[in-house]
Amino acid sequence: MKSLYLGVSLLLIGFILACNPDPVTPVPEKKRTYLHILNAYAGLDRGVDIRFRAYDESRIIADGIRFQESWPSSGYASLLAPVILADSATERVQGTLELLDNATKEILHREPLDLRPEAMATYCVVDSFGKPLLVKADDQPLPYTPNAANVRFMNLSHLLRSVSLVSQPDSVRINGLNFLLYSPFELTGARTYTFYVLNQTTGTPIDSIPNVTLKPRTAYNFYLTQENGFPKAGYVSFE
Repeated sequence: MKSLYLGVSLLLIGFILACNPDPVTPVPEKKRTYLHILNAYAGLDRGVDIRFRAYDESRIIADGIRFQESWPSSGYASLLAPVILADSATERVQGTLELLDNATKEILHREPLDLRPEAMATYCVVDSFGKPLLVKADDQPLPYTPNAANVRFMNLSHLLRSVSLVSQPDSVRINGLNFLLYSPFELTGARTYTFYVLNQTTGTPIDSIPNVTLKPRTAYNFYLTQENGFPKAGYVSFE
């Protein structure tokens, strides 16, 4: 008789468990943010990949970005990602960006993604004394005017203590940026310029970008990086 009761009890326990499955963890709400990836690291011949991880999601969002190339080539890519409440009123889009060697798929660096919904950001792959890192710049261009462009400068090279960006004709002058610092955007007349990066200490030109035509209602991200031990300037436009 005892064994019969035991069998019935086990059946009842199984029935109760079947009717009461483990609660399902709710999937976080997702909202959009906007990313631009700039590869300013010259140490990998085949470039880098970017993998996005969040909650139960993992996917390559950019593949084979070579030195001084961007993803997308101009502007921003929309990214749908989970949202959390940082406090009672502030939402944050969060996840992780993984920097991969395109050739070996080795993870080189992990960087948290933490942005407001609908915010824009540039993530730069930089050479930090021989090691590749991902660093973030928040993108907040000024309101456009019909005959002006937005210009910003980033120092992504550790070779010099401090550098400046100037233009000829003399319209742009952004002084004294140390490694990994970047200026706010500023409005500049839409025309053709030659841009010079200067050693802030000596005033000596270390690289130049000739014949850059700034278009109205367009943002430009000028930067200094390095290749084979020498500084190298470049720029990306955001139309």
